[in-house]
Amino acid sequence: MPATALGDGTMPGRTRAAAAVAVGEWGRWDAVWPLLPLLDDPDADVRTGATDGLGALVDGGLRPWERGAVARALTGRLASGADRVWRTRNALIGLRDAQPAVRRPADGSPLTDVRAAALSLLEPARRPDGNARHDVGRLVRALDDPEEPVRHHAALGLGEWIEAGGEPPRDRERVRGRLWTLASETSPRLRHAAETVLRALDAVPGE
Repeated sequence: MPATALGDGTMPGRTRAAAAVAVGEWGRWDAVWPLLPLLDDPDADVRTGATDGLGALVDGGLRPWERGAVARALTGRLASGADRVWRTRNALIGLRDAQPAVRRPADGSPLTDVRAAALSLLEPARRPDGNARHDVGRLVRALDDPEEPVRHHAALGLGEWIEAGGEPPRDRERVRGRLWTLASETSPRLRHAAETVLRALDAVPGE
């Protein structure tokens, strides 16, 4: 049984990892609690399996008392830059309880992938609450990041915000100038993202 294999350190890491994914996909009522400790397992495969298993549980909908624990554990892994950052990011998609914690690495992680992944998890367009304006400001500042993946995800998030009807960023002419610069970069995906934001800005009434 997968649940039995989770704690059996004599079994191969890949076997335990597969068991962790299966436990998450089955979504039993108690599945969260045996998976959380595996995020600190010595075996990298097991840690990845636990991450994927928790992601499956997030997709299926966590119970209110589980959300905080899962958000803290996964955002801690994300901020550390350990293992596969984008796998951890994928597991966090849709977990709104993680929003406060992902803002810190988005602002100041020294790791490019962590900053980019954290920015990609901000949800100002999908969750326009009192923090939306601050998150839009984060996206705008990240347009000046020295690393392409961060600039790319900042442009994607900003475009989503404006296309969803969010108020354009302050100092929009400076933002336009920065976007025009990004639209001339060598990275095709960054050019496309910047052009998308510019078109969205052009479509804003009164612009």
